[in-house]
Amino acid sequence: MTSPRGLRSIGLKTIYTTGREDLSRSFFIPLLTHSKTYDRGVGYFTSGWIRKNAAGLAHFAMNGGRARWVTSPILSPNDLIALSNVNSLSDSPEVLENLFATVDELRDALEADTLNTMAWMVADGLMEFRFAIPTAELDGDFHDKFGIFGDDAGQRVSFLGSYNDTMKGHRTTSQSMFSSHGMKTRLILLMNLSNALLVFG
Repeated sequence: MTSPRGLRSIGLKTIYTTGREDLSRSFFIPLLTHSKTYDRGVGYFTSGWIRKNAAGLAHFAMNGGRARWVTSPILSPNDLIALSNVNSLSDSPEVLENLFATVDELRDALEADTLNTMAWMVADGLMEFRFAIPTAELDGDFHDKFGIFGDDAGQRVSFLGSYNDTMKGHRTTSQSMFSSHGMKTRLILLMNLSNALLVFG
């Protein structure tokens, strides 16, 4: 399956605000559907974000997309358990394309069995998580929030703002994001930071 049309086909606004619109419907799902890469630096992540954006992530995964997160090492107990099982899944001969034959099947699994399906996607190399761990004299939690979508044609959509990849972030009424085709951010540098510890993926 190929990524349809590409990111240039999406009419972006400059500012998105949670109190005025559903960011999954207006931003994340359309961009994931037309992307092959999603690189994200974010203060907090929960699997609820995966469930909320299942429709876009199903297209993304079936297109052979790869998503990478750098986040603070603060996970819910259930998310931590699910990701801790990735190594055992990696030893299985089954791969995601054999488990889910269609986009609709994968979307349904992401919505109904989010934790296990997320773990399978990590084991299959479609998702990767790194923890940003303070070193030396640094202290506190990682709080930057920015991301880059990419498509087959090399087009990029970048965004930054106060939004976390969590259900709480989705429901908060005062969070905004700024987006642009090709806007430069610090994410590529962040992905190469030596203190971004590879934990899952």
